[in-house]
Amino acid sequence: MHNSGLAKSTKAYAPWILMYTEKFESRKESVKKERHIKSWKKRIMIEKLLLEKGQNIGSEN
Repeated sequence: MHNSGLAKSTKAYAPWILMYTEKFESRKESVKKERHIKSWKKRIMIEKLLLEKGQNIGSEN
């Protein structure tokens, strides 16, 4: 949806690159994790998460 231009709020910033995924047993758990990540106000916290999961920041995986 984000890369197809259908999401008005992200249309101008396409294409998006998926940097992180995580599987959960339930939607409730996944929403809780998403809200937790979105509550972080500092970029360094998100970069730390990516580094812990072995992701290369700033590169197309």
